[in-house]
Amino acid sequence: MDLVAEVDESLLDRFAIRKLLCTTMPVERSIELGKELADGATAPRLLPGGCGANMASWLARLGSDTAVVAPFGNDATAQFARRDLEARGVRIVGFDYDGPHSVIYTLITSDRERTFADYCHGVDYDLFDSAAGLAGEKLVSIDGYLLLRPGAAEGVRAYLERSRPAEQQIVFCPGDVSVLADAAEIAHFILDRSDHLLINRNEAAALFPGLSDEQVATELRSRGISGAITQGEHGAFLFNADTWLHIPSASLGRPIANTNGAGDAFASGYVHGIDRGMPLDAIATLATRCAAEILMTESARPALPVAATR
Repeated sequence: MDLVAEVDESLLDRFAIRKLLCTTMPVERSIELGKELADGATAPRLLPGGCGANMASWLARLGSDTAVVAPFGNDATAQFARRDLEARGVRIVGFDYDGPHSVIYTLITSDRERTFADYCHGVDYDLFDSAAGLAGEKLVSIDGYLLLRPGAAEGVRAYLERSRPAEQQIVFCPGDVSVLADAAEIAHFILDRSDHLLINRNEAAALFPGLSDEQVATELRSRGISGAITQGEHGAFLFNADTWLHIPSASLGRPIANTNGAGDAFASGYVHGIDRGMPLDAIATLATRCAAEILMTESARPALPVAATR
């Protein structure tokens, strides 16, 4: 779940939160942050979030049969998160744990960019048994932010080493540079076993310092990896074994609400296109359209169908 709040950049400085990235802080400090946000001029909004769950929501909306492995706590926030996914037709293959459901502070600055602040509540995420339920899936997308949770990396590693069918395609979505830095070992382990990599330009620079997007794509193609490098307002660069292309960002019908969830939406369009066997240019068009829709909304997910909101 996302606790979305409008903030000044001075707040990021006071709490040592790295802009545009995800900063993990001690629980006590996160409580202080929550109190300051609650006392602000604009009340924070609790909205469904989480990169993997956002992608599952989009994929269900696009028509892909979708399941999500996600951890659910034992509180009202967890019930809210579960109901939202079920209302969208997402199958939940996740697990419950005895603790509060994860809430991410999603901080929106005046430039409409999003920055995340997270906290570690100390609960181990035992993913392996749940992830084994994905053995029959054609595509499995791995949410990089999950790797920052205690125990999650071990479950992902075990799944990729022991349980995954050889024909299953792995899509790796690191999320941001902080994941590549703070969970570097498991991130590179996953990359070496991925069929698709979806990254932004900053992540590309972190993984392959000094290389252009075209050179990054050449390196990844030599490893048998397809994917995309998003470039913000400059569009995106997509590539597979046969070709590559650049697509400009989609035209927006109104001002940007914020950037939260835009990368997840783009990734969802890409994965749906792979699922349906679309050519690369059609995948690029769909992915950029999905991202554009989210850029114009306050939520990180598409709107629920009208029938589901009654």
